[in-house]
Amino acid sequence: MGGAAVARIRLAETDDAEAIAAIQIGAWRAAYAGFLPAAFLDSLDVEQRATQWRGRVGAAMRPESPTFVALDDTDAVRGFAHTGPVRDDDLDPTGRAEIYTIYVDPGSWRRGIGSALLEAVTEHWAGTDVRELVLWAFEANADGRAFYERMGWQLDGARQVDDFGTAHPVEVRYRRSLPG
Repeated sequence: MGGAAVARIRLAETDDAEAIAAIQIGAWRAAYAGFLPAAFLDSLDVEQRATQWRGRVGAAMRPESPTFVALDDTDAVRGFAHTGPVRDDDLDPTGRAEIYTIYVDPGSWRRGIGSALLEAVTEHWAGTDVRELVLWAFEANADGRAFYERMGWQLDGARQVDDFGTAHPVEVRYRRSLPG
């Protein structure tokens, strides 16, 4: 995949599942190699992940949890963001939504695609009663965290530990208020 900038963003369709899976796995391998086990990252399978994404995408199937894709000028998927109701037990879900995943093809990093996806998610929720977005990021993911902070996200002090067998990376929660 090349390094083209985003040309447009639209809701994901079932046919996008393989591209979404490939981007997710490629981004995980590029960004998390330093703190997730190599055996885990090597075991990730595009077709298996694509099957999972086929069940998640498509506006008609999951309107409460949309997935957006960023396309380049050749209509190739270069990134995606999946969002929906907040899942954290310690937060009142009223007026809140969560960004579950946001990934960009590593060959297209630092070309505005992640920013455009965050803007699309923000615009989507701004048209509802949602007034705050939350997301979780690996504490060790310095580049990702710096990106969120540049985009106006703020840490709220919440932490959780993931279990990847031999590794237990910490995630930190970010929040961002929506205009309005």
